[in-house]
Amino acid sequence: MTGIIDSGTIGRAVVVLGATGAAGRGVVQALVEAGRPLVAVAEDADALRALADAHPGAALATLPARIASDADAAALAARLRTFDVAVDGVVAGLAGTHACGRLIDEPAEVLQRTLDEDLLPHLFAARHLFPLLPPDAAGYVLVGGPGGTYPWAGYGHCSIAAAALRMMARVLHDEAARHGLRVQLL
Repeated sequence: MTGIIDSGTIGRAVVVLGATGAAGRGVVQALVEAGRPLVAVAEDADALRALADAHPGAALATLPARIASDADAAALAARLRTFDVAVDGVVAGLAGTHACGRLIDEPAEVLQRTLDEDLLPHLFAARHLFPLLPPDAAGYVLVGGPGGTYPWAGYGHCSIAAAALRMMARVLHDEAARHGLRVQLL
């Protein structure tokens, strides 16, 4: 883990997944302005360093990690446990980058890749990060994209993944509520 937070010196922190994306950077900015300790997680270590440099003096740690599988998410959870970070909440802004194209014209692999990048990482992360959250945690927020309710012309594959994420958030909310955890979709 890099940043100014050393093991044992951070209170309850919010973990921001996809911290170097557009939504993630906004979440990081808001948490820094609110004075909340946070752990910024993203795949690109250079982008994470730039993010940390943009917030000197903030209670911000960075953790380069990929979340493309259950194994990746388990490794992230293990690293958070190793650094003794008390997780107070998670904001998951996980999504790939996608080209425009009509769904009917694209090969099936385009939709499969979109689900693999925009939907499944949320499941992997939730599965392994929920156990880190105490019952009184701030919550678990999934950041969705446009098109989850109405189709997004030219990005049908993204609309399908966003609609699936909407339903996943509802299912995770119901499952987590039994343990006192609140899951929301933004």
